[in-house]
Amino acid sequence: MSTRTTRPFEQFWPYVEKRERPTDDELAAIDPDLYTALFGPRDLPFSFTLVFGAFEGDDYGRAVEMARASAEYWRVVRE
Repeated sequence: MSTRTTRPFEQFWPYVEKRERPTDDELAAIDPDLYTALFGPRDLPFSFTLVFGAFEGDDYGRAVEMARASAEYWRVVRE
């Protein structure tokens, strides 16, 4: 991290000090397409993204269970 020798205008202070590298949890939460754009393709044979909303029916619980079993499962809740 760099050490600041001057202080910027008050309206821009304080700056957020960000880490040089994201944590493993932050990288795991990145959308696969964004990860590829930022860091290049992962060393995987293939990857796909499946998005589905809540639905009524007997298979919803099974669908969520299968999704949670994946290595890169993440859930987005929209309010």
